Amino acid sequence: HDHLFLKCNYSLKLKLLMEQWLQIKFPDRVVIEWWLQLRVNSLLKKQVIGVAVASLLYSIWHIRNVCRVELQLIRPEVGLRMLKSTLQNRWKQLQQLDKINSNIWFSNVMS
Repeated sequence: HDHLFLKCNYSLKLKLLMEQWLQIKFPDRVVIEWWLQLRVNSLLKKQVIGVAVASLLYSIWHIRNVCRVELQLIRPEVGLRMLKSTLQNRWKQLQQLDKINSNIWFSNVMS
């Protein structure tokens, strides 16, 4: 289960790619614990980061299952595309529910 705790090489690489994409840096400790304690000046940014953390963990779990069941290797760069898609779809659902307006940071990240 090291992959879900971001301790295996693949998970660490996917986390690094996501950090670069979102222009944020996760600490080396448990990501969910860090997110709960995160202090940012934008509730929207915290919400997006929360969705990103959930998308990262879901993507790692999904990719691991594809590798084990279908015997397919998914490169971290492809995993990032899957993660982006998951995050974007989930965010669209949340926007519809919460009617949250995006800001410049979110627009730049999603483009």
